[in-house]
Amino acid sequence: MKSPKPIRHKNLKWVCPDMLKPYLHDEHIPKMFKYNFRKWVASSELNTIAGLDTFNSTSITGGSVQIFDHFYLRHHKKRFRFLEGEYMYHKAVCKHGLQYAFLENEILSCSDAVIISVPYTRQGTQHKELFNLLYNCNKLNTPVLLDFAHLPVAKNIDIDLTKYRCIETLAFSLSKLCHGAEHLRIGVRMQKENIDDGIDATNSLGMYARLDIGIANNLIKNYSIDYNWNTYSEVYSKYCKENNLDECDNILFGFENDKRICIDYDKAYTS
Repeated sequence: MKSPKPIRHKNLKWVCPDMLKPYLHDEHIPKMFKYNFRKWVASSELNTIAGLDTFNSTSITGGSVQIFDHFYLRHHKKRFRFLEGEYMYHKAVCKHGLQYAFLENEILSCSDAVIISVPYTRQGTQHKELFNLLYNCNKLNTPVLLDFAHLPVAKNIDIDLTKYRCIETLAFSLSKLCHGAEHLRIGVRMQKENIDDGIDATNSLGMYARLDIGIANNLIKNYSIDYNWNTYSEVYSKYCKENNLDECDNILFGFENDKRICIDYDKAYTS
């Protein structure tokens, strides 16, 4: 099915800078970005995500939240399960008519659907119960979404996706890669097959934010997925030491006892 296209006005004057105009009309930009993004994730020397090639359906989304929303839609009859310290978005959405319960409070059921961040957002590291959770989801055929939004600021992630058939969706984002990238609103969803939902449908019609994708494509071509740790690890350690913070595997956070502290890199560079 083809979608209607706007008229090519001959006298239309763009306020868009000339350097960005090619992105608007290059229909190959999204496909190129998807290909480059997969290579970018797989190229990490600080993290290992084995079995990424088994998730061969790749879609571009409006940030990771659109991926979450379609996971809710697909499993709206199930009870959603996530850890209490997960991204507040999950609770904010689920309280409007969806069933949910924190993983800490109730036993997992075959009627559940699970969302967990890798690294776990609250602790800044891969959750120590991640593999036990995935093992139980396998036994119960409970669908799982792994949220990799913090992967560009993480290290020591090690998972073999082929061991867990329960993993249905992988959610990635560029929002943590560098300052300003959060405003591109570029997310990437990987699944084992095209499920023809709203995300797959709009991707098939070419309904992309090409400017954002073009900029994102240049970012991942010029900065490795390990860039933050390779560049700022010494600054991070120095800041944590000077402020009596415990280090973790997420370069954006330090910990004071059990309290998560966001690292202020403006202060880190002037201290």
